[in-house]
Amino acid sequence: MQHEDSHFEISHLLARLIEGTITPEESARLEAWRQESPANEQLYRRMTDPAYIAAQLRDWEDEHHVRTRELLVKKARGTGKIRMFLRYAAAAVVLMLLGGGIVYLLQRDARLSAPAQATEQRNNTPVPRGNVAKLIMSNGNEVLLQGNVLQEFEEADGTRMRNGDSVLRYNAYAAADATPVYHTLKTPKGGEYAVILADGTTAWLNAASSLRFPTHFEGKERVVELSGEAYFEVSGDSRRPFIVKTGRSRVRVLGTAFNVNAYTDMPEERTTLASGAVRVSPLKQGAGVVLQPGYQAKVQPGETVKVSRADMEEALAWKNGLFVFNAASLGEILGQIERWYDVDINCESGMERKFHFTGRIHRYEDITGVLELLEMTGKVKFTLEGRTLSVTPAKARKS
Repeated sequence: MQHEDSHFEISHLLARLIEGTITPEESARLEAWRQESPANEQLYRRMTDPAYIAAQLRDWEDEHHVRTRELLVKKARGTGKIRMFLRYAAAAVVLMLLGGGIVYLLQRDARLSAPAQATEQRNNTPVPRGNVAKLIMSNGNEVLLQGNVLQEFEEADGTRMRNGDSVLRYNAYAAADATPVYHTLKTPKGGEYAVILADGTTAWLNAASSLRFPTHFEGKERVVELSGEAYFEVSGDSRRPFIVKTGRSRVRVLGTAFNVNAYTDMPEERTTLASGAVRVSPLKQGAGVVLQPGYQAKVQPGETVKVSRADMEEALAWKNGLFVFNAASLGEILGQIERWYDVDINCESGMERKFHFTGRIHRYEDITGVLELLEMTGKVKFTLEGRTLSVTPAKARKS
């Protein structure tokens, strides 16, 4: 196994073995890997030896590694779970030995792993804003929406809206002769929100995104306009297709679940289909392509459309509270960090395309965890001053 994806998978299996949550299928996969070579078997024995793990951690001599080790020990002591410590340590050491470019953290409960005192110490560190958005009404009035605040509104056409539990809900009972009016839901950097439209369609908006839609649908099509990223679960209606318009394309569906990534600062728009079927068409030319579940359409500059099999975990990671990277460029990763943590990024020229990373990381309560894990690859160094993040190549460690 020479590929980073294989390394990532094995680190995942080893850490699950240590924490006691490995499944029979995963155990068989790990056993097959052990038998592939003597080197694999030797590494397996090392990774399951607590003394070896502790010794490797002690050898991390630079400031970052010392700080990371102290955090791991603090978390182990704070929760009273030595197994938890070994879980993190094993994953870290596996990555260090397998070498290269993989950032990995097993799924964990952020509330358990981030002690209260750490939160207090980092109160000036950029954190996501969570479930917060702004609703722009038809008359231009703006309403701040917060997940834990119950709010009710009524529009001129009779549409009633109710906000609560981080979801804005529209009813389906406007006056029969009422002309629909348009609303825009906007999320800030670091925010996300969900809306249930009048037809029952649900849209989850990622950070720095906006969705324009009518208070109720009439006519032969249900049309909404998206900037940024959103995941849709469309209410079926064979008579009225659901249309998502972006800056470059139209996505036409009858009833399905899909994700649209249409940030204007990205080189291409991506539509990923989870279930059902959609047609993705360039705005200005061409008939478009029909996607099948598990595939992704990319609308590139010049509005050419390319279809490929999708990495579904990566495409839907944001909705599941994760960052997932599959040979992602540093530039793409920094774009996600900028939008989610609302920071200004200064990156040394040429680095955005030079470095690539594979792995999965939780969208932490603050930015430091993500930066520390990326730094563990030995490729990059971050300096955070207020809300400005500077990125430089990591200096080679002295032998």
